Amino acid sequence: MREQQPQSATISVDAGREIWRIPKGLRGFNFWGTRSDAAFFPEYQAIGLDLLRFPPGRTGDENELSQQLIDESGIVAKGTSAELVVEVRLRGGTPERAAANVGYMNQQRRYAARYWEIGNEPDIYGRRAGEPDFSPAWYAERFREYAQAMKRVDPSIKIFGPVLSNKLNDWMPPFISACGDIIDGLSWHFYGGNGRTSEADLLGSTATFDQQVAQVRRWWSDSQINPLGRDRTIPLLISEYGASYETNNSRNLTTLPAALWTADMLGHLISNKIDLAAYFTLWGLNFHGVWDRRGGIRPVHHTFRMFSSFGSHVIQAASDQSLLPVYAALRDDGTLSLMLINKDPAITYRAALDLQNFQISGPPQLLRQASGIDGIPVAYNGPGDHVMLDLPPYSTTLVLIPGQPSNNMAYALGLGGLVGAAALAGAAALIRRKRRAARMANES
Repeated sequence: MREQQPQSATISVDAGREIWRIPKGLRGFNFWGTRSDAAFFPEYQAIGLDLLRFPPGRTGDENELSQQLIDESGIVAKGTSAELVVEVRLRGGTPERAAANVGYMNQQRRYAARYWEIGNEPDIYGRRAGEPDFSPAWYAERFREYAQAMKRVDPSIKIFGPVLSNKLNDWMPPFISACGDIIDGLSWHFYGGNGRTSEADLLGSTATFDQQVAQVRRWWSDSQINPLGRDRTIPLLISEYGASYETNNSRNLTTLPAALWTADMLGHLISNKIDLAAYFTLWGLNFHGVWDRRGGIRPVHHTFRMFSSFGSHVIQAASDQSLLPVYAALRDDGTLSLMLINKDPAITYRAALDLQNFQISGPPQLLRQASGIDGIPVAYNGPGDHVMLDLPPYSTTLVLIPGQPSNNMAYALGLGGLVGAAALAGAAALIRRKRRAARMANES
């Protein structure tokens, strides 16, 4: 595709408006026990790993949860200070075996696994001879049995369901109605498409995720749908996500558009204030994976490595171009981080940064992923008195702008909340009044 002339864009950022704090557990990955020795821990930390979900996918409903997999996952979690999400077997399993898994993991081995799921995608179980009618009512009944047995072993654990694939409308409301009093969190999976999805449709699919989250939260707060628990606040877990659900098709999994989708999806997880999320997968299951089975890195590896430098104090940011989303956060050292994703295959955006409530203390530093550029530093060639960025087609750019924490109202807001910001603003106003009074006295 022939590249077009650069197009102007405006990126507006208000560092004085913190809207969320990214929790531990958002940078998660599905894990099946590969490379659990300490030699790989620096690699895991380089991509920001802070949660492991295991077993990955339907394998947890097809096999017993082995002690070997528990130990390998627990060792990695301890070595990287990561949280754990454990899936217990529903199809073919029993509440007693699930309770035994909790006992082995948290009491015998002391891996401190806080989060648990019951089953995996029961909405797409294919019924076999002798099996029950898999329905939302069946799942809700089994969920209650499992949850009660598991919490008798460890009352502190948090149990999520219904771990849906795609039938949210059919399954989520009846599950909430039946289990709103006992569920500790809601979980489901989201994939952008499959190997036949066009790049444009794939990159536009994150808007569907926004709609899903809004709908789930409406169901939870609806007194008719959720008479047992609507006054409770619960976390949301996206325990699988990826650009394509087709494991055996490399298209939309090992491509640059898949990496762009992943960067944008991370932004949508943040903007929707999702508590826990796990990319599918950490190690290669055919074409899924940050690494393949032999340790070869895939494009999403660079995406997560760049995102590991993103801040945790999320602030207000907006773009005037629909194909140029932006996400912004402050880091603990006062640095402003911007993630800009150009989803247009042909247009370079020349973006001017409209920055409020932030004092720049040095030139921007850029990391970029694009065609032939694997998440590496690139030179900033913009003006010195303001920030102007050239963002090439099909690219993700992480911009790090050093700031002065002591002079940033945004930094005070990030650390001290609205009270701290108000106090800082009041102190600044008092100083201005004293200076103005002194100047008037000198003039008289």
